[in-house]
Amino acid sequence: MINITNKDLENFIFSNTFSTTSGGISGPYLIPYTSKLITIVKNKYPDSEIIAGGGIRSMDTINIYQHLGASHFSISTLLFNPLLFATFYYQFYRDLKKQ
Repeated sequence: MINITNKDLENFIFSNTFSTTSGGISGPYLIPYTSKLITIVKNKYPDSEIIAGGGIRSMDTINIYQHLGASHFSISTLLFNPLLFATFYYQFYRDLKKQ
C-alpha cells in the first residue's frame, strides 16, 4: 500500500481531455469537470498549486477556475482558432492593465 501525505501532493494539472468510450472530449464540456476537480483538491490540499485547463476560451473561465483555487492556467485548443485567440489575448491584456 502506498501512503500519500499532504506534503507529497503539491501540484496538479486539470484537464485537457476527458476519456469516453467513443474517444476524448475537450473544450467547454470540461469546465464542470475541471471545476469539480479543483474544488475537491483545494478542499483536501489547500496549499496545492493547480494548473487548470479545459474549455478556456475567455477570461470568464479563467476567473471561474481562479475563484475555485487554480493559480495557473493552460490554454491549448484556443490556439487552433486565431480569431478566438486574438479576442482572448485582448481580454487578458486589458484585464492585466487594470491590476
